[in-house]
Amino acid sequence: MYLKFMINVIIIIVIFLQLTIIRQRDKLEPWFNHFMAEDKGTNGSSSYVDFLCHIHKEIRNLMN
Repeated sequence: MYLKFMINVIIIIVIFLQLTIIRQRDKLEPWFNHFMAEDKGTNGSSSYVDFLCHIHKEIRNLMN
């Protein structure tokens, strides 16, 4: 029963979902960028980019 369900899910994914790879300077890049959004933190918290910069700085400090 479970295996049959998983096979059906995989078939649906293969049929209905399509993976599109867009490289920098590709013709589809402006279309893709239209759907991008800045990940702003809520309630005064940091954005994801700010978090990554903080982690990078902490790692650099640990390595020195």
